[in-house]
Amino acid sequence: MDEAFSVLSDAYGRVRAGGTPLNRAVGDLSSVVSSCVADPAGGGLKATCLSLSLVEKIATGLSKGSLSEEATAYFQELVAVLKERHALAERLLSVFGSQDRILSHLAAKCVSSLVTCDLQTSKKNDCCSIWEGVCHAASQQPYPCNGLDACLWSFTSVIKDVLKRNVEHRPGNDSAAVITQSITVLLTHSDLLFSEDFKKLLTILDPHLMGLHMKLLSEEDFCTADDWGTTLMMFMDLLEALTAARIRLKTCFPSQRLLFLQTPLLLKLLECNTDYFVQKKVVLLLKRSLLYKPGEDWQLGEGSPILQQDEWLGRDTWALAGSVLQIVNYGWLKRMFVNPRTSFFGGNFETCPDGRRSDHVMLRAISLVLLKSLEYGVQAVPSVGGSQTVDMLTFIHELLVFLGQQGIKLKHSCSWVSLVFSDQDDDMIEAAKALIVLYSHQSSLGFGTDATSCDLGLNPHCHFIFLLRSVVFDHSVLLDFLISSETCFLEYFVRYLKHLRDDWGGFCCACLHFDNSDSERQLKSRDTQIKTLIDPCNDISTLNESEGPNAAASQSDAACCLPTQPVAHLPPRLQLVDYGSSEDSGEEEMDACEGSCAVRRPETIAQECNVAYKQVFARGGGPLTAEACSMYEKIVSCLKELRKVLSRLQKRNLFPYNPASLLKLLALIEEKYIGLMPLTKFTPV
Repeated sequence: MDEAFSVLSDAYGRVRAGGTPLNRAVGDLSSVVSSCVADPAGGGLKATCLSLSLVEKIATGLSKGSLSEEATAYFQELVAVLKERHALAERLLSVFGSQDRILSHLAAKCVSSLVTCDLQTSKKNDCCSIWEGVCHAASQQPYPCNGLDACLWSFTSVIKDVLKRNVEHRPGNDSAAVITQSITVLLTHSDLLFSEDFKKLLTILDPHLMGLHMKLLSEEDFCTADDWGTTLMMFMDLLEALTAARIRLKTCFPSQRLLFLQTPLLLKLLECNTDYFVQKKVVLLLKRSLLYKPGEDWQLGEGSPILQQDEWLGRDTWALAGSVLQIVNYGWLKRMFVNPRTSFFGGNFETCPDGRRSDHVMLRAISLVLLKSLEYGVQAVPSVGGSQTVDMLTFIHELLVFLGQQGIKLKHSCSWVSLVFSDQDDDMIEAAKALIVLYSHQSSLGFGTDATSCDLGLNPHCHFIFLLRSVVFDHSVLLDFLISSETCFLEYFVRYLKHLRDDWGGFCCACLHFDNSDSERQLKSRDTQIKTLIDPCNDISTLNESEGPNAAASQSDAACCLPTQPVAHLPPRLQLVDYGSSEDSGEEEMDACEGSCAVRRPETIAQECNVAYKQVFARGGGPLTAEACSMYEKIVSCLKELRKVLSRLQKRNLFPYNPASLLKLLALIEEKYIGLMPLTKFTPV
């Protein structure tokens, strides 16, 4: 067998070097390859693995067209001889069931490459015959086994290759204007180009896969067996590939609807004693399906617009969402286990470096699955008598309780979005968009107030404020979000600006609430430092006692309403803000600090802020100035700067799409702010 290994090594090296034809007859090389594949034990494991790798490399080179003309002719003849004279497909399928996982996997890669190669050429009949053989082999395999895993992997690999080929054949153009005008035409043309070949494969696969799905997920043994994990993971990858093909190629076979219509069988995996990584895979698969982003990690490029999908996709998604809500209603969140430790890069389990207790990838997926299911639920079924809203609020409450059990500590109920989704921008925007839909649905039925919405973490103003705080009110980050295609920020931003336009008073109250919360922390910090730095003979506790019982009440009010502003009246040795780096201060404030030794009393500040708080309600929620509501000023300034940048980019035709509607909304917000400016002149009491 040393001679056979030497021949295969030489052939493989020449293919890798550029596909130079071998100085060997096609018949001789085909005999060596066939003998090694047919008898792995007698031919040697190394020779068999090398022969499988050689066939896979040749098929890949032919499908990609990376070989020279002379080499292409030689290897096409070699593959034809292997198929016709040596029954290569049948021999490869026999290797699927090998107890050696490496051999089984290499055989699956080899078959997938041959199918893809035949799709690229005119030999589509050969492709269908090989594919049908794999389908038949899958239906005959026992559960679980290496052979079934190889069949499932082969199915998934071919579908991925079809989708990637679909992306590669889409014409490219560097001009954003041309892409914007012709994107729909390009998508439609390329999708039709490849969907016909894919339909032929699905026609063969469909009946086999339907039976395989029922047998796999109706098994009772996988709830207790330890060796089902790989098979279930392979099967879920296949379901994801089928769903991705449905969305991108606009095909709708029964097997492509399984994930949506048979969701209860999939959710049963979450209730069984299956491996944690299997349960995590199920939740992530549901999340991607609800977001219409299956296969997002496969570098498939942008999918087809959702408006062009098959007529059943919306109904199927509602069915999936209904199944999720049903299992949550039965107490799934109370029983769901989230690993308190997170593994990094597939290594050992480690505690998160920032001290978080739970697997945040899992928490994000569970939260987003529930939010998107609620979003589809309230859009699909009109509420009758408010019952739908009550159910929606109950689900949100259960989610917050679940997050609290996983170590998510909330000082403000609406902060859960920024805490859970802080590491994933696209998921955070999806969650915020879904919450706006839920809030609008709740408001349209006349249930709840802003306070109730904050208690349940539903207030859109709070979500937007937390978002801007996380990016330090930097308008350039918002601009990046608007340009990027990785998030749905444009849709979310337009929805929120419309809500802001219609609920200006709620926005002002939310800003004041944030300032009060920040001021309470600043007050506690300042009192602590004053106690340690002030002269001992003027103890602050003695001062408070001498002022009578009203002093305690005044300081309590200050703790709730103290505005967020630099304490610019302390002497340099008592300075509490680093004015060299503070974004709220300038040279004038530093000079004032250095030239004054008077400390503003907390009682006076509390009275000023109480007056400002009354102005909000007395004037219909009018905006406050920086002295009373710095959060308000920061947000309006950020939106103003964003409008200026967008206007400049639009005038120079540098923006990737037409932002006219967005600019109109931003201008309306700015006009609303400027129009109410005279009402916000604030005079301290």
